[in-house]
Amino acid sequence: MEELFQFTLQDEVYHRYTSGIADVYFEYKTYLAVPIERSALANSEEPLADQVVITVPKNNTVAQLFIGSSPNYSVPVRISHLDDAGDEIVDFVGYLSKVSFKQHEAAFSCSVTPAVDGRNILPRRYQAQCAHALYSTQCGVNKALYAEIGYVSTVNGSTLVSPLFATHADGYFIGGMVLMNEEYRTVLTHVGNTITVLGKMPDVVAGNVVTSYPGCPHTIAACDSLFGNSANYGGQNLIPTKNPFTQSIGY
Repeated sequence: MEELFQFTLQDEVYHRYTSGIADVYFEYKTYLAVPIERSALANSEEPLADQVVITVPKNNTVAQLFIGSSPNYSVPVRISHLDDAGDEIVDFVGYLSKVSFKQHEAAFSCSVTPAVDGRNILPRRYQAQCAHALYSTQCGVNKALYAEIGYVSTVNGSTLVSPLFATHADGYFIGGMVLMNEEYRTVLTHVGNTITVLGKMPDVVAGNVVTSYPGCPHTIAACDSLFGNSANYGGQNLIPTKNPFTQSIGY
């Protein structure tokens, strides 16, 4: 039975594959025939703990994106098949949580709950800080409007140096991202003209062009001052900060 696999990357970029011997065209979408298989689907008493492992060649386009680092953002995964009537039957919906490599293969570990670097995370919680991923559909900020282009003067593993980074106050790019050689990386630190990113940037050398996007501390003040986007703020910024069990709330 041929199956359909869909991976949704940042910017809603879709990669679609089929385990069949020929490409599948379904609902105006093309699923490319590639070597791909999965482990058995589990039906345990704790469905949120269920996982499925998808195996592809190491040179698979999605696998290549995560060489040297696991996903640092949620990657939705959908597995389905077509029944005899040509209708789609969904077998699994989850998230890519970890990528491992062995010889000529790559294994995608997928779980029902979102995960980053192999750790399950809650998709939303009651909190003062905004829960939306920066530049996501829920956030609503168009990152193209905040893109800045420069060049890298020094590369040392996951550390990048560029005059571009020094044009903003320290911390401006923390939580944001950089784009180099068609690969995104999350910015972990930013001081002066230097940033560190999550995972090494493969094939990057001094002189390469870098596109940088600012981060956000996910506070209502930053949302408004940096992006003018407080209408889409995804937190509960008016949560009382006084605990009536430990302190007086009288005036």
